[in-house]
Amino acid sequence: MNLSKTAKRAFANKTLKNSWEAQFAQQRKSKLIAFQHGYWNRNNKQHGFYNLLNGLITDNVHLVNKSLIYLYNQEEVNYDLDKDFILDKLLKNKDLVQNVSALFTKNIDVYNLDYVVYFINYWLTRAESLTAEAQKNLLNLYTHTTFRVLQNWNEDSKDVARILHPDNVEPLFKVYKAKSTIDALHLNYHMAKIEYFNKLNQKDRIQESFDFVTTNFKNSTKTIDDKIALASFFNVWNSYDTAKQLLLEEFSKDNLNEEAAFMLAKILIADANKNDEVSAKLQKKAIEFNKERWCNWITKDFQNLQLKHVKGMYCSTCSQQ
Repeated sequence: MNLSKTAKRAFANKTLKNSWEAQFAQQRKSKLIAFQHGYWNRNNKQHGFYNLLNGLITDNVHLVNKSLIYLYNQEEVNYDLDKDFILDKLLKNKDLVQNVSALFTKNIDVYNLDYVVYFINYWLTRAESLTAEAQKNLLNLYTHTTFRVLQNWNEDSKDVARILHPDNVEPLFKVYKAKSTIDALHLNYHMAKIEYFNKLNQKDRIQESFDFVTTNFKNSTKTIDDKIALASFFNVWNSYDTAKQLLLEEFSKDNLNEEAAFMLAKILIADANKNDEVSAKLQKKAIEFNKERWCNWITKDFQNLQLKHVKGMYCSTCSQQ
């Protein structure tokens, strides 16, 4: 449209005037939350949310915190926080950070990610003004939010990821580093860092957190189920040798259960040419735990029959089913 501004304005007034009026009318529509005289029934499903609104409108911090706890204990999320006046009052009051963080963390898959990330970023730069409990809940929310962003990765996620960069929260975790017993929150933070830098292809930043998780989980694993969880972590990050050594130690102590035996058998069978004898022992152990499961596994992954010791056991064991 190669016209002068005057011509364009005349064209718009003539052809688009009705459309504009309709759009302006639509834009002027708003929602009203009205309070009538009296009280709402405690059995009303919106009881907690109404109390939250009442507390925000009257600047009653005690009532707001009480309402946040009520909503936290509520199984169903049947309310909408995505209103400007709610968010303005809810997200910027330091006395609410502890309970808001807890509520957001519990329902991280429900709430709008935009205002959750805004809330985290706003208070990370003001964390020194928060209580220790509020800081801890904020950091817990950070790790859960980071995992959510990374699990639903797209072009928009890259901008959010920059805001949630682990270096932005590292100073706040120094308090946990100073403890003799490492807080589970710090472990979650390093797990989030591993996921974060892996997603951004920054492999050189992964090793520190991987070593931290490995060392501290190894020191705290007591049961065979703990060992399985740690071995699964190693497998996810392709550290099969570390998983193998962890479970072989339990095998030498005769501590394996069915899940551990099958996990170790599968790791060893992939490296069977170097561990034929050990692999054979693990296949027998797995068969002792659950013959049908072992036969179904080998039938499905039939390429394992190329290994002589596996083929021999398969023929003698599974032909009897």
